[in-house]
Amino acid sequence: MKEIEIRPQELMQRYVELSAKDTEVCFSGVEERRDSPCVACGSTDIAEEFFIS
Repeated sequence: MKEIEIRPQELMQRYVELSAKDTEVCFSGVEERRDSPCVACGSTDIAEEFFIS
């Protein structure tokens, strides 16, 4: 079985479109990112690996 058979291009494109809309709804009005502790261990030691500058 090939990937295109289980993930047709049209379906993947629709997923991307819906994800973009969800992002707008979920994060509209958020002016800046807030630091929060790790949900697993509670650590507040922030690694800047995924920050967007």
